[in-house]
Amino acid sequence: MHPVKKTDTRLVFRCNLKNSEKSLIVKVFKRSHLGNKLKSFFRPSRSWKEWQIGHKLSERSISTPPLVASGSSRKFGFLRKDYIISEEITEAKPLNIWIEENIHQRSISLSEKKRVIQAFALFVRLIHDQGIYPSDFHQGNVLIKIEKTSPPIFYLIDLHSIRIKRKLTLQNRIKNLVQLNDFRISMPDRFRFLKSYLPEEMIKGISTKKLARKIKAASLKDWQHLWTKRKRKCLQSKKMAEKLKIDSWVGMVKKDYVFSQTLKKIKCNFQGSGVKDIKKTPLVSVKELTLPRDNKSRCLIIKEYKAIGWSSKVKAMFRISRAKRAWVNAHNLLMRGISTPAPVAYGEKKRWGMVWESFFITEKVSESQASDLFLKSPSKKSSLKKNFLVNLARLVRWMHQTNICHGDLKASNILVASDGKNPRIFLVDMDGVKIRPTIGIKDIARDLSRMRAAFSDILSQSELEYFLRIYGKDNRFFQTHEKKIMKKVHKLTAKKILQKQKV
Repeated sequence: MHPVKKTDTRLVFRCNLKNSEKSLIVKVFKRSHLGNKLKSFFRPSRSWKEWQIGHKLSERSISTPPLVASGSSRKFGFLRKDYIISEEITEAKPLNIWIEENIHQRSISLSEKKRVIQAFALFVRLIHDQGIYPSDFHQGNVLIKIEKTSPPIFYLIDLHSIRIKRKLTLQNRIKNLVQLNDFRISMPDRFRFLKSYLPEEMIKGISTKKLARKIKAASLKDWQHLWTKRKRKCLQSKKMAEKLKIDSWVGMVKKDYVFSQTLKKIKCNFQGSGVKDIKKTPLVSVKELTLPRDNKSRCLIIKEYKAIGWSSKVKAMFRISRAKRAWVNAHNLLMRGISTPAPVAYGEKKRWGMVWESFFITEKVSESQASDLFLKSPSKKSSLKKNFLVNLARLVRWMHQTNICHGDLKASNILVASDGKNPRIFLVDMDGVKIRPTIGIKDIARDLSRMRAAFSDILSQSELEYFLRIYGKDNRFFQTHEKKIMKKVHKLTAKKILQKQKV
């Protein structure tokens, strides 16, 4: 048996039958809470629901993994455990993993991407037209199998959350499309999906643009709720990270066996061979650590913080450490699709209830440089600079629209990795990031003025105005309060430029 997934409510594992090449997927449902145990006394088990719904979907020619068996065990009428067994679909992947590997990382051609998007839109349309409503219709609950000689095949899984109705309303359809929506997928690709999903006669006369606006508004509301709910989830032990404890250091570390063992050996002193000093001040020091991994070197950036003076130590009694803030903020940015170096670990050391030392470790972005060095390079073409401004404006706009204020958007905190065509932008220095319930004029002005001051001697006035035009596009808050924001931006920019000249 090979475990596939383990949560508080279910255990999924793969097993092979003797004298058979087929693999089976066994899903065991658990009732860990008293409320769920009480509900099971009056309701059928989830495995029985999956068994019934699976056969109904097969009758409607909707692809699902072939079901083999289901069963349950009860005690005094209460359901203890139940299971369902299905055949494994060979060479099939969850759709979210396939999208990450092939679309987000841009490893497939445009024609192949269009083919998959169209096929998936038609699959969703078929489901909805037959009155099938998956109440938990995210990309992880769909399998995709790609074959060169035939169209992509999609399979529905987690069938117990599916409801079969006579007819789906427009609201039902929009709710499902919101669940499938991925903000990291480009707008043109989302339009391609909707155009393929909508028939020629449309649904109740609604156009693609109107449907896209409805989905966008509902999606943002749904994402905001999800981000608020998961704001501190990165501080819990889960499949990607675990608690870190070395001597008096405590924190979190990414579940990487090689790195975890190395960290325990060096005991957070970060001295010796393979360590390179990048920056050193009394409060903060930055180092680069090279580690061997799978016959390749792996570069990490270590940022160490120290509390000097009683005022900073007293503040540390009431605030979380800078390293812990950086860890939480980095995960929140990544959750929103905002690029930042992958967080690896953080640790803090306390004395008398105060954090005296802490560290935050990230992976190094390969072949990247600070944005001011990138723009000053004489080899950079004007088209590459224009692409940089467009990507940066969109990134900052999305950051503000998701209620995040960076607080220190200077050139050295904006890294650029370019393949010669499309500059990829990464934000660093996470300990000063603010996650607001709603972002305000002061927050936006602070970020924009810091950035304008940093690029004042690199970009021309027309280029700075071009950045603002891109930033303001489809940005209702900025458009409504543009005069107030820009008045504050000009005032803060002049102040920062004056400080920069004095330094």
